Amino acid sequence: MDEQTSVPAPQVAESVLPVPTEQNQVASSVPTPEAAVQPAPVADPNVTPVAPAVPATNAIPAVPAAPTTNAVPAVPTSGGKSILIIEDERPLAHALELKLSHSGFTAKAVNSGEAALTALTEAQYDIILLDLILPGMDGFELLQKIRETNQTVKIVVLSNLGQSEDKARTEPFKITEYYIKSNVPLASVVQSLQTLS
Repeated sequence: MDEQTSVPAPQVAESVLPVPTEQNQVASSVPTPEAAVQPAPVADPNVTPVAPAVPATNAIPAVPAAPTTNAVPAVPTSGGKSILIIEDERPLAHALELKLSHSGFTAKAVNSGEAALTALTEAQYDIILLDLILPGMDGFELLQKIRETNQTVKIVVLSNLGQSEDKARTEPFKITEYYIKSNVPLASVVQSLQTLS
């Protein structure tokens, strides 16, 4: 007969989880399975969180404001000349109006020959900046109408028409300058307009 021997069952020790402290949380960077089961800490509503202080070495030093006496203008001004911009390309007309206004001109932009004639009856302009390709009345017809009533206003042509024949058609109207849009930057046109007296 076999004698059964009983083997004592292993004793299971009650496991005690360590209480997390600030020191052992910093020292242990690998999370333990027990830590995954731990509930998330609840923020105390009576405690206001404080942002960490920024070290003084990262601070940007204050720059004193420049004195305002004897200030030199950033751009030359036109001496208050008024200019009528006749340009049907609205983005270009707006850009010219802004650049010229920033340069000291009193600038107004219109988008057609008819609107230009109306503007010329409402105000007097020192300079007209004219595109020759316009809807309705073209720039050549407009030149003729302007010169019928005003022989002294300076007219500067800024057009895509670059043929010598086109330029020759403007000569009887005593234009001051003739620029081809694709050949000259706007800044150069503005600078040239500033030198007109």
